[in-house]
Amino acid sequence: MKIKPLQQAAAGRGYSEHRTVRAADLRTPGGDEVPGADIISEFIGTEQGTAAGDEPQYQLRHGDRVIIRHLDKEPSRPEFYTISSTDNDPINGFLHVKTTLAEALAKAAPGDEFTYIDAGQDRPVLFVSLETAAAQAA
Repeated sequence: MKIKPLQQAAAGRGYSEHRTVRAADLRTPGGDEVPGADIISEFIGTEQGTAAGDEPQYQLRHGDRVIIRHLDKEPSRPEFYTISSTDNDPINGFLHVKTTLAEALAKAAPGDEFTYIDAGQDRPVLFVSLETAAAQAA
């Protein structure tokens, strides 16, 4: 699937479009903060990310599932990992939160391409998707 550049004409079915979403204004017309705004803004940041150029506010947590693709291998197959605070067993699908890959994923958002260092070598990766532990429970 290809990614259509922003603000271009409508794309065909083979394209995905990524948009930046701004958080809602959480103040009254008088400038006072709305009660519970801290909880709402935390939720908005968690679910939608932040403005362009900022790091995502969501931090990877124990139980989150991520799907990535290494771009330096052909064919590039999706790899599924469950983030763990205790185990690091990539072959069986567990990735410890302190590994270089997990730390790079924490700074990225789904749809991003990034590199991380694995055994002294830069590895390009596509962050395909993130399913939070809370979403899995629901």
